[in-house]
Amino acid sequence: MLKNKLLGMSCGVLFLFGLVDAKASLTIEITKGQSNPIPIAIAPFKINNAMPSENIEQIVMNNLKRSGAFSPVPHENMLSQPSQFSEVNIRDWRILKVDYLVVGHLQYIADEQKYLVNYELIDTISNQVIGTQTLRAPEAQLRDLAHTISDQLYKKLTGIEGIFSTRLLYVTVKRIADRQQEYHLYMADIDGERQRLILKSNEPILSPSWSPNGKKIAYVSFEKKR
Repeated sequence: MLKNKLLGMSCGVLFLFGLVDAKASLTIEITKGQSNPIPIAIAPFKINNAMPSENIEQIVMNNLKRSGAFSPVPHENMLSQPSQFSEVNIRDWRILKVDYLVVGHLQYIADEQKYLVNYELIDTISNQVIGTQTLRAPEAQLRDLAHTISDQLYKKLTGIEGIFSTRLLYVTVKRIADRQQEYHLYMADIDGERQRLILKSNEPILSPSWSPNGKKIAYVSFEKKR
C-alpha cells in the first residue's frame, strides 16, 4: 500500500544501506564542523531547590557542539562558574579565549509544579549582557526547554534558525530469522534521545516524511504488496 508519493533520494539512500548491511557495517564519523567554530562557555546553572531530572546546560552544550558552529568549554576547564552577570569575572573568560558566556539559574515553583529557568548571554569582548530569557516548564518538558534555549542561542549568535527542537524520523532493520527481517520506524529528538517506536512491520518501511503541520507522518509501505 503506497502511503506516500515522495520517493526519490530517500528510497535510494535506504536501499544503499540495506545493501551495505548485507556485507559489512558502515560507520560515518563526523569529527569537525566549520573550521572556526565560535568559542562559547555554558556555566553550570545554579539550582535553588529541587534537583531537576535533566541537566539543562549539558544538553545545551551538546546541541551547540553537535551543530559544528560552536566550540563549548568543558566545565572542568572553567576558572570560575558564575550563575549571573554580577558574579562574572570577565578576565577568567578572556584567558580561556571565550567569545560568549551563558550563565543561569533554575528554581522549582511548587505552586505551578514547574521549573523556572533564567539565563543570560554575555559578550565577553564588550563585557555586556546581549540576551536574557526566563522560561517555565514542567519536569516532563525540561529537555524541550533545553532545546528551546539552544535554538535561541544559535539564532542570536549566527542569525540562523536553530533546529534543536525538531524531531528525527528513521528506520532500523533487525534480522529475526533466515531471510526474514523486522522493520521499525522511530521518532526521536534531534539528539537521538526520547526514542519512540511508531511502527513495526515485517515489510520494508521507506521514506518517512512529516506532514506540513508536523502532526502526521507519511511513509511508504509494502504491507499489501503494492
